[in-house]
Amino acid sequence: MIALVVTIVVLLIAYPFAYIVTFVLPRRRQTVYFLVLVTLFGSYLARIYAWRTILGSEGVINSSLLGVGAIDEPLKFLLNSPFAVVIALTNFLIPLAVLPIYSAMQNVSPGLLEAGRDLGGGRLQVLRGIVLPLTLPGVRVAAAFTFIAAAADYATPTLLGGPIGRMAGGAIVQEFSSTLDWPLGAALALTLVVLLVIMVGLLSLAVRWLAR
Repeated sequence: MIALVVTIVVLLIAYPFAYIVTFVLPRRRQTVYFLVLVTLFGSYLARIYAWRTILGSEGVINSSLLGVGAIDEPLKFLLNSPFAVVIALTNFLIPLAVLPIYSAMQNVSPGLLEAGRDLGGGRLQVLRGIVLPLTLPGVRVAAAFTFIAAAADYATPTLLGGPIGRMAGGAIVQEFSSTLDWPLGAALALTLVVLLVIMVGLLSLAVRWLAR
């Protein structure tokens, strides 16, 4: 469920971002694309600990809310919860989703958009009838990358999720390292792989259905 929520949120952010960069800011697309690539080279663990600092009881969010009097005590659900895992994974995976969607949008000719507008299509009609069908392969790749990376992640749920934000990766690692029950760990890993294949197939069908 956490991986599915992360995938939906990432696609809802990455697709408009790629659309704006490609069609609204065409002169700055190379600069923005370079900045997106740069974010992929940041330290993964450093960003996790940065989110711990931001979402912690004495972090930026709680300190700001306490400072303006919006809350009387720090918000506990911001850290060591599924909310923290979703926020952090969304931040990590947005660049990974932007790249295939942006690449797919490069194949959409501006002339097609102009033709759609000349025929009376509004912005949403052009987006749904022209841009989305042509960029559907990129959306499917982005959804698959995001879901697989989120569902198989281990470090983020371990450091930010707490007891209630635990995911499958943590359970598999525990069976191999703590309990030394390797058969059960292998069974869990194989089950995760099978579930990932099924879920990616269902996500692909869902994206195709939404594009109709």
